[in-house]
Amino acid sequence: MSKKVLLVDLDASSQEQCARVLRDCACEVSVFGSSAAAMAHLHNKPVDAMLVDVRLPGFHGSDLPTAARHAQPGIKIILLVENLGNPLPDGPLRLHGFPLLTKPLRIEQVARALEAAPEPPPAPPESAPTAPTPAPAEFAGLVGGSERMRKIYRLISKVALQRHPVLIMGESGTGKELVARAIHTHGPWHDQPYVPVDCGALPPTLIESELFGHVRGAFTGAAQPRQGLLAAAGSGTVFMDEIGELPIELQSRLLRTLEEHEIRPLGSNEPVKFDARIVAATNRNLQEGVKDGTFRQDLFFRLNVVVIKVPPLRERKEDIPALVRHFLARLADGKPALEVSDEILSHFLSYD
Repeated sequence: MSKKVLLVDLDASSQEQCARVLRDCACEVSVFGSSAAAMAHLHNKPVDAMLVDVRLPGFHGSDLPTAARHAQPGIKIILLVENLGNPLPDGPLRLHGFPLLTKPLRIEQVARALEAAPEPPPAPPESAPTAPTPAPAEFAGLVGGSERMRKIYRLISKVALQRHPVLIMGESGTGKELVARAIHTHGPWHDQPYVPVDCGALPPTLIESELFGHVRGAFTGAAQPRQGLLAAAGSGTVFMDEIGELPIELQSRLLRTLEEHEIRPLGSNEPVKFDARIVAATNRNLQEGVKDGTFRQDLFFRLNVVVIKVPPLRERKEDIPALVRHFLARLADGKPALEVSDEILSHFLSYD
């Protein structure tokens, strides 16, 4: 008997490809482009399985799968993520406890996922331990178990599996680059290059060539072709630190790169494919930059898809003891770690 499958995907071309593969697997497919429409269907008709793209607006982690299981407890949930031509690690992939498949779908992977044993339902609330679970003190190089940091850890875990731009905001020294590296290392493309770019430190006369590359003879002194930093990232991550310092004339070129997914090196008419994810960071108020004309409004909107605000330490003082232990362990270099007395720690906690 054919399985009744619900496909939830925003992209029309992706819907068509996925639906065709599902029909080839002898499935009866219903296709929807929103979480609300999918839930309305689930409340009215029985479904054996649901395939849902994690980039769907309103997905928010595991909310949609959880709601679907509440509506139909026996439903099989399969999550989808765009591959973009970059091979993922071998073996079964999972996200939020659910199987994860890469698009474009293949018949054999879909068939295996549909025939696999159903995942156990989430544990009911009453089975949870009565004692509170301690907050993680460290996450991918970030240190702190405060609620504000745990929110950042959860957000990193979500956006790491997606390809749209991320904007990290915070004062100097708050750890914006650590957040960017955590996004890269927790995503399926972690084996691809991570390319940091300090927009404020690049020489003004070379910044365009550094970012976009050039061909031989593009300008005086260009004796050899050069690959730009954007192209060097492949399908990985470009971390553009201090994006607010990027000259206004280059902001338009970066915008075109993000919109067209291609780069044109200086002096070349041949575009180069651009697959990397952009993670930008700033300690400036970009909205103020838009108002005073130093930052393009259209680029701001393009980057402002997901915003992670990193709080300064004075706003999360409860993380200071964990940071003290972290740095003392690093200083020990394998020897027994030093300790700080409660009196000294209280002094640390009293400072802004």
